[in-house]
Amino acid sequence: MISRLNVKPIFVTLVAMALLLPMAWAQATDYVFPGHLPSGCSGGSGSYDCGSLALGWADTISITEPTTITVNGDLSTQNNQINAAGSASNLTLVVTGTLSGGYTAKINANITAGTIADSNDQVDYGGSLTTTTGGITLKSGSKVAGTITTTSGNISLGGGTSVAGNIVTNGGNVTLAGYNVIAGYISSDAGSVSVGYGVKINGNITAVSIAEVSYSGGSTYGGSLTATTGIIDLYSGSTVAGSISSISGNISLYGNNTVGGHISSTSGAIATGFNVKVNSGGVSTAGSITIGQDNLIAGSATSTAGSITLGYRVQLNGNVSASGEVSIGQDSTVTGSLSSANLGTVTVGYGAHINGDIVTGGAITLAQGAVALGNITGAGGNVKVEYGAKVSGTITTSSGTISFAQNSVASSCVTSTESATITLGYYASVDSVCCGSSCSTSCVVNGSNLTMPKQCTPAAPPPTLGFFPVSVSPLNEDITTWTNGSVYAGKFNGIQNL
Repeated sequence: MISRLNVKPIFVTLVAMALLLPMAWAQATDYVFPGHLPSGCSGGSGSYDCGSLALGWADTISITEPTTITVNGDLSTQNNQINAAGSASNLTLVVTGTLSGGYTAKINANITAGTIADSNDQVDYGGSLTTTTGGITLKSGSKVAGTITTTSGNISLGGGTSVAGNIVTNGGNVTLAGYNVIAGYISSDAGSVSVGYGVKINGNITAVSIAEVSYSGGSTYGGSLTATTGIIDLYSGSTVAGSISSISGNISLYGNNTVGGHISSTSGAIATGFNVKVNSGGVSTAGSITIGQDNLIAGSATSTAGSITLGYRVQLNGNVSASGEVSIGQDSTVTGSLSSANLGTVTVGYGAHINGDIVTGGAITLAQGAVALGNITGAGGNVKVEYGAKVSGTITTSSGTISFAQNSVASSCVTSTESATITLGYYASVDSVCCGSSCSTSCVVNGSNLTMPKQCTPAAPPPTLGFFPVSVSPLNEDITTWTNGSVYAGKFNGIQNL
């Protein structure tokens, strides 16, 4: 219950508000070009010049013909409606200073300004925005129906702001706060692009570097991502329909990402986190490659000057080729071959499956339960086949030793061309062995508790031609006998080959 002492002050306040409200609305002015112009504006025939303008609350500007308005100074708006019922193509707005958009202002114009810096949220721009020297800063919930362009200034979009066109800057940075929708592409020749959570960009992004804000993610990229010299960082849940590439920067995908194309860097490192899918390409760089747990890579992994590591339970549908070390994690599958060009070690983890060949001059280790379906070719490095591991193809080294742990299996010939030791552990099963040029069993240390493996069967020599065809002249003449006495009935032109 309101006391009698409080009634009078409340009543006075309500009356004052009621009186002030219509006064505020009464001050709104509807400007028309041509016709009723704001103070300080002059011109005609579709071309007008104004000094600095600060539009009042609820002021409006309308045009009756295609018009260019040049403001020689700053333009400040509140909730103003400028050409709200018209087309942006009919109004060109040039502001030599700063354009400031106010709360819920609507401006249907193609705008060129020195700087655009909104003072509040939810500004609706019906055309394109361009700055000559400064940046463009739009608050939350704003809309741009056209393209955003700066020469050197930064571009910053508040949360939920959308752009129906492209975002282009020659030298500035681009910052997307989160939940932005960009219908076109983003390009920054000399700046970076920073992306918040839940952003959707339908086109490509090209910039010095492209990085999602720490612990953001959840964004959708409809094109490809290209960093000219810097990094590319994507956090959890972001998807890229195209490829990801960087000339010299590192590329990091933190987890639960999907990439439609290839991931590549000229010299930077590439690392993926948990559950990343590369659906129609591979991974390549001169730097190191690290593939995280439960990744699915549709193509090959290639490092021309670094190492390659596959984590736990990776599926890679291609080859793994490195200059340095190759490490395949537990329960991973590689449908192609493994190779290291510069004496790098190759390690195949517990229960991993390699469908192709394994080639390196360095050491090779197949961990417990690993399976290699192709040939293993080493040189001076040692080859270890650990407990229960299986090799279907041949195993060959020069000076490197070959050892088989308990219950391991080699289904084809095992060769040491320089008679390095071949050691068979308890119940290791080896089809056949070959020591040195004589292909003996002299270098075998048999601790398998099984009989000594047989010598490898030499390869059959290539077939030789035992007789030659007969030249026939004249052409089309019947031939009945070859030089080996066999009979052939028919006609042919020229010389018949067996």
